[in-house]
Amino acid sequence: RPVPRRGDSANYALDWADAVKVLSACECLEDFIVVGVPIFFGLRVSELAHLRADWVHGEELRVPLEQKCSCHECIIERDGVWHPKTMAGTRSLPIVKPIRNNLLNFLRHHPNGLGMTRQWIHKRTKYLMKKAGIRARGPSQDTGYPHALRATCASLLAGAGMSAAYLSYFMGWKSIQVGDHYVKLATAKEGAVKEATRIFGGR
Repeated sequence: RPVPRRGDSANYALDWADAVKVLSACECLEDFIVVGVPIFFGLRVSELAHLRADWVHGEELRVPLEQKCSCHECIIERDGVWHPKTMAGTRSLPIVKPIRNNLLNFLRHHPNGLGMTRQWIHKRTKYLMKKAGIRARGPSQDTGYPHALRATCASLLAGAGMSAAYLSYFMGWKSIQVGDHYVKLATAKEGAVKEATRIFGGR
């Protein structure tokens, strides 16, 4: 299967209408966390897999610099300590209204998080995206792509006017160039629509 290059995920981002379809396809609260957290917080799959109740601080979700973890992957590969992909991954994110109640309710009953592997999260995300009718949103044809939901978050924020610097912080990118890429795509899309409407006339 082709490996996506850095920045390619933007090509697989959903628009808001398709994001709502994925959220509506959820069959339980756990499903909503699996797809809702990447959409509203932009968490990586590894971050989602290690989400804990103690990440919640008032109205913020704080991704820690590191945390002890007893999952098989952390025990074998990280000496029992999980940490974000980069130092930039340590960040504070607002707990926004669309996900607040479901997130807090889930963590109240499951303080140690999903308790699932990254592979399971991939599998469940693909199932929900397929159920929602989302196709070709990944490196290969006719497959769901969990990172597309993180890209969806970035695209929605960029499209709403968030700056490259703010976006890079929010998403946990160590380089502002990735944030700039999303902002330029959003600006180009908006400009192209306006120009096409001007040239060809409105509907």
